Amino acid sequence: MERGLASGLLYSQHEQATDVGADTAEAAMICPPSIQFESSLLQIAPVDKVKCPYVRDVSDVLFQLYTRHNPTAAQGLLINDDERLYASNIDFNDNTVIIFHAFMETPDDGSVLWLREAFLPRGDTNIIIVNAQTLEAGPWYIRAAENTWYIGRIGALFIDYLVS
Repeated sequence: MERGLASGLLYSQHEQATDVGADTAEAAMICPPSIQFESSLLQIAPVDKVKCPYVRDVSDVLFQLYTRHNPTAAQGLLINDDERLYASNIDFNDNTVIIFHAFMETPDDGSVLWLREAFLPRGDTNIIIVNAQTLEAGPWYIRAAENTWYIGRIGALFIDYLVS
């Protein structure tokens, strides 16, 4: 099986990267090295999704936009997707707040919800929540802590995209 490089991550040639909110596309997965033998795919090691979630930059790290026009319904944004960005409610003249949620939090509760509800009534603000709940899931704190470098890297790429 041939492998290709997409967004700096390894994907199988037959797999496609998906975007936030896509209904029909399947998410691409990072897999251990493998070979195709007749109708079987043989991997060097199993993927344990509970202890070590596979990382997919288009679905494991999501960017959710909230504004005064959509205070409760997130709009998904993607790195290098200009069409999605310009179709969203983002206003580059407004302040932008980027929130990374904590270990075992989701973007819909806890401190993330509190911060979102605190910023939106203060005026025109773009709130972007970096949703990486599959990489920061419990009870695997050590694994979640180890994943923060990746979440930060994808967040930095997204910020670079927004300011370019």
